[in-house]
Amino acid sequence: MAETFDNQTFGVGNSTTGVLLGVPLTNTTTFTGTNAVSGLTGVTIDGAVDQPGSSVQVALNVGGVAQASVAGTYRGFSQSSPTAEPIYYFDTTVAGVGTPVTVAVSAGPVPLLSAAAPIDTSNVTAPDSPLIVCFVTGTRIRTERGEVAVEDLQIGDLAVTASGAHKPIRWIGHRLVEAADHAAPQDVWPVRITAGALAMGVPVRDLLVSPDHCLVFDDVLVPAKHLINGATIRQEPVEAVGYWHIELDSHEALLAEGAPAESYRDCGMHAFFEGAEGWGHRVGDKAPVALLAPHALSGPRLHGVKAILIARAKHLGARRVEDPGLQVVADGQVLTPASIDNRRFTFAVPEGTQTLVLRSRSSVPAHWIAENEDRRRLGVRVSELCADGTAVAMADAQLAQGWNAVEPNGQERWTEGEAHLPVCRALSFQADWFLGYPVETVSEPMPVNAAVSFAAPVLRLVANG
Repeated sequence: MAETFDNQTFGVGNSTTGVLLGVPLTNTTTFTGTNAVSGLTGVTIDGAVDQPGSSVQVALNVGGVAQASVAGTYRGFSQSSPTAEPIYYFDTTVAGVGTPVTVAVSAGPVPLLSAAAPIDTSNVTAPDSPLIVCFVTGTRIRTERGEVAVEDLQIGDLAVTASGAHKPIRWIGHRLVEAADHAAPQDVWPVRITAGALAMGVPVRDLLVSPDHCLVFDDVLVPAKHLINGATIRQEPVEAVGYWHIELDSHEALLAEGAPAESYRDCGMHAFFEGAEGWGHRVGDKAPVALLAPHALSGPRLHGVKAILIARAKHLGARRVEDPGLQVVADGQVLTPASIDNRRFTFAVPEGTQTLVLRSRSSVPAHWIAENEDRRRLGVRVSELCADGTAVAMADAQLAQGWNAVEPNGQERWTEGEAHLPVCRALSFQADWFLGYPVETVSEPMPVNAAVSFAAPVLRLVANG
């Protein structure tokens, strides 16, 4: 299931209702309706949604009449851009109203329901909140009373920022994300920044944050996912993870395990977290919170940060190996090549084989080449594939699981590290690979001085220009 609503209340500006005018929602139409019964009051949703038809319980106010708990059916969502908060639509049957009442809720602003509000119900999976910028349970935040685990912080605690200022915590939100059930679990797996990965003594202990949580470098914000190098900074596959938001009056650089990491910046996502109580009165009348610094999502500023962190990873023991570890595996059995000639491999496949897989080491170029922004996971590059003497086109439908898209020349295709092959008795292909694959582990970094200052200036790691 892609989104869970745990008795979450969406207040003014984040919910609305409308009545369909006899035009049912289909997978090709836009919403057509009226706002005659729209209520500018909160709507509460309880239940998990995935495909259209998922059932939830809805509490709402229709025409001034409170409906404590009515059955609702998830109909689909609309999203103005890939990074915008999705708007979720539910149909409900309300006493005294002859036609279904449609409810729209979102962590972001919700426009009034109208024919101009598109809705896609073509077997879509409900999208999760697009940006989760949080600390993982257990992360220690520097406060006036010392380092405190994020789950033990209290509203009113004075957080020590990277500039040395003491600023009160205004809101704390938390959420359990079931990564195992997520449509794209890598989008929510936490990123581990190992002790000393950013600089000597920074962080002082391993720091775990969500992929989109930004670290502060000089005068830019860089999401943790753009810093991954597979060694000192790497993503951690998990089944579930607890995420926490810490909000101050302004967007600040908190000291999380001694590293400057952004505080929560109010962008309308409170409703997706427990602890949403107490902020609803601010929705709609609170001025947008200014960014602490601009984002560096691509280009020279990002490349400069990456170059320094990759160099540091090498200093701490990160290494690469030239051997791609190429194997062909038939039903779990590693096959010995019949021949290898200038990187052309041939294999005799046992009779009765059910599954044939091309396995190798893999890496993400953007993780270990500072100026590279290719975030595909690449194994080996295959061409001239033949099965039982017949050429297999790189765009062949049999090459689906474990393969990247066909290269622009139409003749080559990268695997992702474990690519399924057509089952055959005689297999041959040409393969090329990187000059070196990063070994995605690293030895323990050198000891750091536990007494390192927590009020140090924001890290200055970006080269001039």
